[in-house]
Amino acid sequence: MMKSVWKALALVCALCVATPLIAAEGGKGHGKGKAGARPDPMGAALAGLGLSDEQKSKIADIRKKYAPDFKEFETANKDALKAAREAGDKAKMA
Repeated sequence: MMKSVWKALALVCALCVATPLIAAEGGKGHGKGKAGARPDPMGAALAGLGLSDEQKSKIADIRKKYAPDFKEFETANKDALKAAREAGDKAKMA
């Protein structure tokens, strides 16, 4: 059980760190992504860090390594993640 929790935590951390870097490479622009897509929550934080190319490369490698595990975690917890997003959206509206 704890092994699963640590693995999930590592995946979430890796994705939070690496997503803005990959998004910066593609740069679709505002409003051109998938319908319902959410902005990356770590984007602004990482942009202000001024990471070197080597650090960005390491983060991209981490994302590639853990992407399948994260997808599996996301699929297994789809309902819980959806409920959390909906609760967050509801709280923002209140």
